Amino acid sequence: MEASSGNSGISLAAIGRALGHRVRIFLPEQPTRLLRDLITGYGAEVQMVTAEQGGLQGAIRMAEAIGHFDGVFLPRQLANQYNSEAHEKTTGREIGFHLLLKQLRPAAFVAGAGTGGTLMGVGKYLRMLYPAVGIHPVQPQPNIHRIPGISGSTLDQLPQLAELDKPVSISDGDAILMAQALFKDLGLAVGLSSGANLL
Repeated sequence: MEASSGNSGISLAAIGRALGHRVRIFLPEQPTRLLRDLITGYGAEVQMVTAEQGGLQGAIRMAEAIGHFDGVFLPRQLANQYNSEAHEKTTGREIGFHLLLKQLRPAAFVAGAGTGGTLMGVGKYLRMLYPAVGIHPVQPQPNIHRIPGISGSTLDQLPQLAELDKPVSISDGDAILMAQALFKDLGLAVGLSSGANLL
């Protein structure tokens, strides 16, 4: 079981299918049809959580209510310390290795913040190599948006918020156009958060 608004739900559904485990994902608000189709395509069950039911916080409460039963694994990605640690030790290390190999010094690392795990983990590793590197979260603009997987409200929940630099705001319309261009021009079937990250 997990509450997710983006990539973690897809990943857990894929892993569940590979390992033969049942997976239920609690999706807040109104995710894109592509996101729902990817999760159910891997055989996972999707339980929609409306804004009236509390959106992401409601999805977390629903997952928590079931998560204490025997045989249920609840990753708790929003509160799991290993989320950012995994990205520090794997994603950050991989990016850092390639930057060093190519003798490149980054000015900044920019990433959407769903749970903040990628942003904080990669940011911590890169700052170890390059203390002056900027770490900028991508946030949707305005507050009402159609970009699943990133949220401006999540930033306020990050305990390391003071370590981050100024957020980069991207409109959902621009993110949609960029995701469409990536598919049309490069054949990359990516979601809107990837379009926002590239912008």
